[in-house]
Amino acid sequence: MRTIHKFPLPAGTWEYEIQMPRNADILCVQMQREMPCIWAAVDDSARMESRRVVIVGTGWELPADMGRSEYVGTFQTDVDYVWHVFAAKPNALRPS
Repeated sequence: MRTIHKFPLPAGTWEYEIQMPRNADILCVQMQREMPCIWAAVDDSARMESRRVVIVGTGWELPADMGRSEYVGTFQTDVDYVWHVFAAKPNALRPS
């Protein structure tokens, strides 16, 4: 069965390893109750895999080791801060 799940991104870091079902389709990122969250369409019976997620502020340098990644979305925490979220594509190899 495919359902939509939420994956919170707790404060305190800019890089995450999120466990989500294999082949999850990331839909968006938005703020909910002052916490950024990713929503994804997932197959509930799929095996879990780790997905690397990176948050980058406007004007920041993109990490060189992001490998192949996809833009997830942009969210704002207040008037002065705008953040951009990228997720590694499943099975993407990081450059060595």
